[in-house]
Amino acid sequence: MKKLWCMFAVLGALGCGNENERIGDAGMPISVVQTVPNIDATDVSVDTTVTAEFDAALEASSVNTDSFTLRADDFTDVSGSVELQSSTLVVFTPDAPLDSATDYTANLTTAIQTEDGRTLGADFAWSFSTATE
Repeated sequence: MKKLWCMFAVLGALGCGNENERIGDAGMPISVVQTVPNIDATDVSVDTTVTAEFDAALEASSVNTDSFTLRADDFTDVSGSVELQSSTLVVFTPDAPLDSATDYTANLTTAIQTEDGRTLGADFAWSFSTATE
């Protein structure tokens, strides 16, 4: 009887069941589900905006020009603004048209988070190339 009681005491202290069932999505990183331009897109208009859609609602204060950047292939940062257009859609709007025939890399950092504090598991970057004009 004493062994049975000890076993229940240990199980009670440790908990039972799957860890994810107990914490729900709280421990899961958020994900980017779609980008525009697409990853490795070519012939992108120089007048494009750059967007990323997430699988969870974001905390608006975490979305800014530090957490979403755009850089040309010569390592020049592109000046622009960042806006949370809906709870899951982030848009980078360049201040001027992009250079033609240029490779660009967009980067989303782990500073972007949901209202419950979840973040990307790691920075997320993708590249695209603008059209020759």
